Amino acid sequence: MLNSRRTFLKSGVLGAVAAVASPAVLAQKSVDSDKINWDKTFDVIVVGSGLAGFVAGVTAAEKGKNTIILEKMGTLGGSSVISGGTFAACNTKAQAEQGYKDSVEQFKKDVFKAGARLNVPELVDAMCRNSNDAYEFLLARGAQFQPTLRKVAGHSVIRCFQPLHNMGLNVIQPLYRHYMKQNGVLQLRTKVDEIIRNSDGRVVGLKVREAYLFDPESKADDRLNNSGVIKYYKANNGVIFASGGFSRDFEFRQREFPQYNKVPSTVQLGATAGALKTMMAAGARSIHLAHVRFAISIGFEDIEKGILVDQKTGKRFTNEGADRMGLSYKIIDLVNAGSEWPALVYDEAGLATLYDRDKLNIILNNGEMPKFDTLEALAEYFKLPKEQLLATVKRYNEDLAAGKDSEFGKNFTKTKSVPILKGPFYACPVYPKFNYSQGGIAINAKTQAISAIDNEIIPGLFVCGEASGGVHGAVRVTGCSTVECTVFGRIAGEQAAAMKAI
Repeated sequence: MLNSRRTFLKSGVLGAVAAVASPAVLAQKSVDSDKINWDKTFDVIVVGSGLAGFVAGVTAAEKGKNTIILEKMGTLGGSSVISGGTFAACNTKAQAEQGYKDSVEQFKKDVFKAGARLNVPELVDAMCRNSNDAYEFLLARGAQFQPTLRKVAGHSVIRCFQPLHNMGLNVIQPLYRHYMKQNGVLQLRTKVDEIIRNSDGRVVGLKVREAYLFDPESKADDRLNNSGVIKYYKANNGVIFASGGFSRDFEFRQREFPQYNKVPSTVQLGATAGALKTMMAAGARSIHLAHVRFAISIGFEDIEKGILVDQKTGKRFTNEGADRMGLSYKIIDLVNAGSEWPALVYDEAGLATLYDRDKLNIILNNGEMPKFDTLEALAEYFKLPKEQLLATVKRYNEDLAAGKDSEFGKNFTKTKSVPILKGPFYACPVYPKFNYSQGGIAINAKTQAISAIDNEIIPGLFVCGEASGGVHGAVRVTGCSTVECTVFGRIAGEQAAAMKAI
């Protein structure tokens, strides 16, 4: 198949290309790699300095490869440094010591269930099978996690680790230090404009802009920002894109899912679709771009303990025990219809039953969840119709006593719900926020990018972490982004380093 691709690329029959390729792909052919005067040469070039990028860079550098990590922003780490950093792994030493039985097959079942079986099986298998080795890889390079395993929604077995101070920064910092000790190079404010392939179709380098200044006020930075100085970087062995997702790209989101226009994002400002579009322009195939994940300020599994009230009507509008995405869609539909973000209401006894105490303490301390002596005071603060709120709480308590939700069919036994009876009362607005994009570039289990034209690999181009797609399917399970980044970052680093140099 490689020979046929070589013949195809050398022929220059643009009429045949035009039948299957976009203008962006055609524009890619304008650079002749044989005539480029390369400004810098490396063995392995990694695009992106988040968890996947540093793992890939560390892996390649440890194998003796002259490695550079490029970051378009002025600071390293991407969304990884501000994430919670939960890490899911099976068959770990901690599970054995703490008495939890687990298996690769059970982990895979949980991932497939959340992903609505849209997941690519070979990628799920690779992630789950290598999860413990990935965790040990991070520990061996200085990452710090809490010793006690954490129970996390979406996992049928307790298998999740939490960074020492509940931040991904505790993982990225030691990886950065270790990478620099391997003589790795990190270069900030460098944006990739183009992937350069030779006449055989192999990726041989990148066209970049040094001294690039990201514009946080722009709704389309990738398209409109021309800052920086153009340079050409050659990659002797391979190029790895670990460039993250696109949750902050409002222009791209508008095209993919316009119904989510009002949904904010939790990720770093630079999480745009520029790198994704650059890979697509080079012929890479995308997958699952319309599948995204939402997060909120309180644990999703804790919403079911309270009641969600439409601020316009003072009434409940949905089953609070619905799944993450189903609940998010209901809330978004409500806001799209003209309401404010709904209020989530508990009394003190209900608040005491919540599981995710870390998230709860944050919103209690930062004022996002105020405390009220009466329901009337709560209604006044959130501008809810007072009489209707009181009637809503009364009906909910009566249904709970009767054991049946007469409005929305909430399973009180499953949710272990408690009534809302006695002050103080607590409430917070609930609004889903983009925190992960499951879609990206299609890859195989070796992290090789797949061509949109012939579904074969694109030689020399590797993609890992949130920049890739297919691992998670419809919904990503909590704790699986970090293990994905680590497992496939390692694979990408190994594969790129092993490629025959050009």
